[in-house]
Amino acid sequence: MRDLEALAATLERTVADAMRGSGVPGVAVAVVDSELDLVQCFGVADVERRDAVDADTLFQCGSVTKTLTATLLQQLVEAPRR
Repeated sequence: MRDLEALAATLERTVADAMRGSGVPGVAVAVVDSELDLVQCFGVADVERRDAVDADTLFQCGSVTKTLTATLLQQLVEAPRR
């Protein structure tokens, strides 16, 4: 539990810095290791209405398909074979 608390604190600082530096109004982060370990939400989903980001907020993912696919393939390559 302590590791998760440390991760949450580090994540909060890192995301806050990144949001300030990039001007992104809202972020949701999930940490998963076999199961959902941590969900943290930051900022707003709608700047005008000031709707807070929550675990159900939908985001446009933009052009990240290649990065996501490469990451997943690398995880498969490194996974132990059964």
